[in-house]
This record gives sequence, structure tokens and C-alpha cells, in this order.
Amino acid sequence: MTRLICAAIVAACFSATASFACYGQYTVRAGDTLSAIAAKKLGSIFRYTALYEINQNEIGANPDRLSVGQVLEIPCDPSGPSGIDWSVMPNPTVLADLTKIYDIQILDIRSERAVLAGVLPGTISIPYAEWRGPKDNPGQPPTESRLAELVGAAGLRLDQPIVIVHQKPTQMDSGRAAFVYWLLKSSGAEQIAILRDGYRGWIDAGLPISPEAVVLAEYEASVTFSRDWRADELDIYGVVTKQIPGQLLDARPHSMFERFDKLGDAIATTLPSAESAPVEPLLTFLSGRVEAEDGVNAIKAFFYEYGPVGASGPIISFCSSGELGALSWFYASELAGLDNVRLYPESVKGWADQGADLVPGHL
Repeated sequence: MTRLICAAIVAACFSATASFACYGQYTVRAGDTLSAIAAKKLGSIFRYTALYEINQNEIGANPDRLSVGQVLEIPCDPSGPSGIDWSVMPNPTVLADLTKIYDIQILDIRSERAVLAGVLPGTISIPYAEWRGPKDNPGQPPTESRLAELVGAAGLRLDQPIVIVHQKPTQMDSGRAAFVYWLLKSSGAEQIAILRDGYRGWIDAGLPISPEAVVLAEYEASVTFSRDWRADELDIYGVVTKQIPGQLLDARPHSMFERFDKLGDAIATTLPSAESAPVEPLLTFLSGRVEAEDGVNAIKAFFYEYGPVGASGPIISFCSSGELGALSWFYASELAGLDNVRLYPESVKGWADQGADLVPGHL
């Protein structure tokens, strides 16, 4: 934790206070919108605000009015001067503004009971329990056919922007949102985000709510699940036996990684060769008003503690049943942009259910 905070403080000393150009220029063509340009040049519709910020003098007061031939600067960093507009984690006020201009799907993963208290306007409700695997191994991803059935029945379109809404910015709720994000990305969705601070953040910002979710027309969806961001038992076995290079990081708290019985004997709690890398310090740090550039540097510093990330095989995050491992993956892969980061969704439970041995964790 000390090294994380120190790295963040050092990064803050050199951070920019606003977006700046470094990816060249773009000439506006017929039919272009800022969101389309952001998706094309920056990889996400949710970097629209950074694009507008740096080009506001050129564009004018209305970000929805572009002129053919305008030359726009492409920023390096997705953050605005507020410091909390991440490209894949927009704050509530930014999302509220975006929904006035663009057709964004709001996916609420809270329970049916929680949804009864109200939802964001235009919300599609698919409770988190629907995204989970069987009871004996909830971290196991649903099959392709099940995922296709799920999104099709709800009318959720994977080729359109999706913002995931969870309940509040706790470890578990944030992990649930990250797990669904991981599933959607692996299913082919490209424009995805998680609402910063979830439904609680929306309410705290004083933004309007609707009494119920919308019901959209069903359609026959098709899903091909990518394995680019997934690790399985064979990957774990390869790393454990040193047949392939890689790192296993246990995202749970230290207290779950290293445990002792009443006699003081160590309890087998984790995967062989795994290191303790609890995601909670990152969650706590990023929950503050942190500039995006500083947050990226802090995330990188956190993961670089465990070796040359991506350079010598995958870095694989796991936990007990998927959520905290997914949050760790989300921070490393989606916020910091680190390569070759994977989630082992079945985690400790899946490994043990295969008859493989757990080992005591040593801090």
C-alpha cells in the first residue's frame, strides 16, 4: 500500500490538469459525430468529453455540431479537468449529459428488489444472478447459448454502447460490475463502461430516476465468447508447473490469503505459487478525486510490484468466485491498458473442485 500511494504522489507531481494533444489530428467528414470520432481514434465513445474539451474553441458551444473540414486535435488522455471522467468509468453527471445526445443502453445489474426503488431513465434490468454460473461454481461463465439467450431476451444490443450500473462502490458491488463488463467484452461488445460509484453515485448527484426499467423487444442474439481475457485450469497448471511463464495474483484481502487454525497451523487457502495482491487498496485510492493519468500510473505501479507485467507471460487475477479477480482485471486491463492480463473466473473454488491442491498463502 505504501508503494502504491508513493507512486501515485510522484505521478501527481508530473500530471497534466487537462487533456492534451499527442495523437495527431483528425479532419471531420460528412456524418461524423464526436462520439464516432472518439470510438474510432480513442477506442471508446466515452472519451467523447476529452475530445470535446481539447477542441472546444474549434467546435463551439454545441458539441453536436461539427463542420466538414474542421481539424480536431486528438488527446492523449481521456480525463477532463474534473479528474474523474475515465473512458470506461464515467461519472454520473457525464453519463447524464451523454444520454441527452446519444443512444446509450443503461444496464442495471442490481437485484429485482433493489430495482423496485428506482432506476436510471431508460434502464434495462438484468440482475447479476442471471450472469453467474451454476450454484456449485458461480464463477464459471455462462455458455455462449445462455449469454445469447440472456442479452436477446432483454433486447440488449452488443453493437451499441452499454453502461453497467451496480449498487454502490464497495469491493463486491464493483466486482460484480467488473465481472459483467468482462463477460460483455468477451462476448463481443466493444463500447462498454461502468458507472462510477454506481446507482448510489447517481442518487448522490441528485440526478433523476424512473420508477421502473424499460421492456425492449426480444431478438435472436448470437454470441461467440473470446478467450483473449480468460485463463482456465490448463493455464493455471502451466504457470504452477513453470511450463509457461506467468503470474498468479490473488485479489482477495490478505486475511483470506494467509489464514491459521486455532493451533496456529497454516490453512490451505490459495493457488500454488500465487502472490497476495488485494484489490482493495486500488479501489480505495481510485474512489477519491483522482486524475485519470495519476490513477493509471498508480495501477501500473501496483501491478509492476509483481514483475514485468505482460513481458513474461500472462498476469492472471483470481479470487474466491470471480468478482474481486474481475475488478483487479478491470483496473489493469481496462483502466491502465496493460497487455496480457486475464481473469481466472472459476478462481479458488473452481481449482479445488477439479481436485487440485490449494496451498497456504505466505505474505
